[in-house]
Amino acid sequence: MVLDQYSALSEARGRVDRIDSTCKQLNDGYEALLQEQLKGSFSLALSYANDLRKNCVGFKDVDDRFVTLECEVDYAEGIALEEKEQYSEAIRLFERCAERDPDFRDVKERLLACQEKESD
Repeated sequence: MVLDQYSALSEARGRVDRIDSTCKQLNDGYEALLQEQLKGSFSLALSYANDLRKNCVGFKDVDDRFVTLECEVDYAEGIALEEKEQYSEAIRLFERCAERDPDFRDVKERLLACQEKESD
């Protein structure tokens, strides 16, 4: 009986340790994503977002949360491209944002603004 309780506690502790390790990896991945985004390495930041999504497949509501995270990366890159007057690329990213989440920030307005600037 005591061995069974010890075994169950040991297994539970092992599961908690694995969850803690997973959370640390996810946090490290998210921090790396933010650093790459700040550096302007948007494709690498999006790659980190995709890796985070893969590692979180079993979590509840992961798809909803990662849509927002991917939109954040594309939105930031779109703004950077808009500032460089690379409107067609910015439009592509804003369109991708709008497809994922039509109500994301002011993506519709930014998309229209870039389309107008590109047509001028």
